[in-house]
Amino acid sequence: MNYKKIVLGTLAYFISSFVIQGLLGFAFAGEYFLSIPILRIPPIAYLALPQAIVAGIAFAILYPITNFKGTPVLRGLKFGLLIGLIMVPFIALDLPARFVIPSVGTWIVVQGILGILHFAIAGILIGLIYGRDTKEG
Repeated sequence: MNYKKIVLGTLAYFISSFVIQGLLGFAFAGEYFLSIPILRIPPIAYLALPQAIVAGIAFAILYPITNFKGTPVLRGLKFGLLIGLIMVPFIALDLPARFVIPSVGTWIVVQGILGILHFAIAGILIGLIYGRDTKEG
């Protein structure tokens, strides 16, 4: 296990999460998010930050066991989209099914776009970090 790549991959996931889900999400749909009565203002960062770190560790550990073909960027993109295919439906579809979210359609579109974008970019970054060889070393 290459711990340096796991740390770098975790950092790449964490930063892409903050930039895309946080900054871009607020720029893209900040008023909408602020209108949701169940959202905590301000959020509890000490719960959200470790979640992103743990998810990033899993992301970085899972990447080298995949067998995608292509350049590091293409392999990373495929990996990110696969993880997005698993995670985005939960965020975009399951959460509004269980909580009172105003404008479910807006929620699905915003979370779908941000989620796919986040996982695609995080995947590309992890592909670049691992490069051509995903074997240990």
